[in-house]
Amino acid sequence: MSTSCTLNFMENNKIKATIYKHYDGDPHTIFQDFQNFFNASKTLKDSRFNDPNYLAARYVVWLANQFSETSPIDFLGVGICITQPYGIQYQYFIDCSTAFTPIIEYKELY
Repeated sequence: MSTSCTLNFMENNKIKATIYKHYDGDPHTIFQDFQNFFNASKTLKDSRFNDPNYLAARYVVWLANQFSETSPIDFLGVGICITQPYGIQYQYFIDCSTAFTPIIEYKELY
């Protein structure tokens, strides 16, 4: 069974972008993924850690590259949401107001 989650990128305590991840949404995997993503992003000239929309977009691209076997656009399991989907197990909150070290909090929904 999959462990689905949403990752909410926040600014001033407001959700600005939400990503849905269909599987591997448990805290251990998410925190490891974010560590790897942040390490890769630190090598960029302009990481935009403090911009929730850019950071969320880059995270989707990074995940797509992790999930894809043939082409960067041939992936499933991650998407962008307008509202919180039903049935997710975890919600994560990424505070983008702290440049280079976003604060990640989460809550388990069931």
